[in-house]
Amino acid sequence: MLMARQSGISPEAYLSALDQKLPPDANVERALVVKIAEVVYQDDEMAQMKPEQAYLMFAQNCVQGQELDQMSGQRDEAAPDEDDNEPMDEGGQGEQ
Repeated sequence: MLMARQSGISPEAYLSALDQKLPPDANVERALVVKIAEVVYQDDEMAQMKPEQAYLMFAQNCVQGQELDQMSGQRDEAAPDEDDNEPMDEGGQGEQ
């Protein structure tokens, strides 16, 4: 993707070509590609990097993000899901 930007290929053309290669039900992958394209095509500092440098920076950011998630407890299996966040009445019972 970085090489595409450095070659002058528009993000729309790149994403369109990539979209044709993905299976029809690859919605998560499409969303991820769009997010990565936003970073690659908007970050002027990244545009000056070699692809290998950009990959190392991306990998390092991913590792740091995972470490922060773990330290903040976001990956804790005991964390309540949204259904567990119902308002409680004064007696500690959920409203029904």
